[in-house]
Amino acid sequence: MIVRAAAHPGVVITCAGVPDRIAMSIMGHKTRSIYDRYNIVNECDIAQALMQAAQYHARRGYNLATLGEDRARQETEEEQ
Repeated sequence: MIVRAAAHPGVVITCAGVPDRIAMSIMGHKTRSIYDRYNIVNECDIAQALMQAAQYHARRGYNLATLGEDRARQETEEEQ
């Protein structure tokens, strides 16, 4: 069975959490290079990456909203 319901069904499948090898099988892609060609980065991937980065920084006590300001202040203090 080959799924062709959406414009980029591989994106939908991957975004749903299906492992790449399973998605490749469902989509009928025999090689990783073909799967990668059609597995475009989408908003779901970007949102998930940003969430993971925010959680990582939160565990370390960083405030991402002020991280740039804190770094600039630190550099200014080092120069003085």
